[in-house]
Amino acid sequence: TLSLRKTHDGRLRFASNSFLETISRSEFRTEIAWRFASEIVLGEIMDPMVVLLDLEWHFYKKAVGHEIIEFGAIVVSLRDLRVSDRYKYFIKPSVESFAAFKDRSNGITLDKIKSARGFEEVYPTIFKILDGNIWMGHNIIRSDIPSIKKHCAAIHKPVPTPSLAIDSFDWLKGTMVGTMVKTNDLKSLKLSALGNYFRLERQVHRSLPDCLLNLEVMKECLGVIGLRDLVEEAKKKKKRKTRVSKRKRSQSRSTLLLFFIWKLDK
Repeated sequence: TLSLRKTHDGRLRFASNSFLETISRSEFRTEIAWRFASEIVLGEIMDPMVVLLDLEWHFYKKAVGHEIIEFGAIVVSLRDLRVSDRYKYFIKPSVESFAAFKDRSNGITLDKIKSARGFEEVYPTIFKILDGNIWMGHNIIRSDIPSIKKHCAAIHKPVPTPSLAIDSFDWLKGTMVGTMVKTNDLKSLKLSALGNYFRLERQVHRSLPDCLLNLEVMKECLGVIGLRDLVEEAKKKKKRKTRVSKRKRSQSRSTLLLFFIWKLDK
């Protein structure tokens, strides 16, 4: 397999199983080289990455609010839905909130966040992962995105901007999966409830596992929605064929009747 992708410094990364080479755009200026690249690379060279993200917080007090203590993200290919990159960072909250923090059963402990880097130190990496790419997550419009903006503003840094933001929670509300909640077939559209419904791993409230769970949930939901749409389309097609065949039979009967009437007149 051969791929060509843009690195964070604006260079093109040319990779295969047998060799790895990084080349600058200037070396790809000739028409022959660009044609060669377009032939060996499937799809567009500069495909945006789909980044599923999830944050974990620690709530200290109203004056401080929710502080990010873990950032997780996965990069997913639009071609085959495979995960190409995974990121997980503990983030040290403000010192004053340490006293109120208690170890969690999911593995987030005081020792881990104490030894972690602060948001300002992790910010350059987070910015590179997120900026200019498609963001996706469960309830990110109301929780994750405002939190990222707040933390960037606190350190006076520019906020990473998505090319597109997809909130799987909001999107599912407008689908037949959302109607399943109203009919009590599904408890809620929370990630934990969706994971339980599709018999997936339970939500552990850790950034990286929750990103992976979100991806699997979306695969299941899209599969259910797609299959339902396929069945409905097949039903409509069958009805159209039935109507056409009935119309043809009716026309043939009318033609035959007119023929007999014409014969009788003769």
